[in-house]
Amino acid sequence: MYFPGTPCRASRQDRRLARDLYEQAVPLAAVRAALLLGVARRTFRSSHVCPLPSVRTLHYFVPIVEEVLHCPPEPGYVDYLALKLRPFVDAKATVRDKPARLDSG
Repeated sequence: MYFPGTPCRASRQDRRLARDLYEQAVPLAAVRAALLLGVARRTFRSSHVCPLPSVRTLHYFVPIVEEVLHCPPEPGYVDYLALKLRPFVDAKATVRDKPARLDSG
């Protein structure tokens, strides 16, 4: 999934962190919820404040994973966030998958 404001490819450090979360038996549902919460908070924040820089690493989401493990959101809320983010995810996927245009001239 191509979340807005995040890299399209996982770095070596991101893959290592994902492996560590797996080895710690962190439920995939908790990681998914944390990713959706973090991206939604960034995407839907007030337009009156300066935009945040892009997320560069999965480590950004570690505190949110801990938050979700401590106080899980309602499953319906996580699904709601996924639906709200769908247009942004689709837009990023479209841009990423579009072939590069060569300028002639």
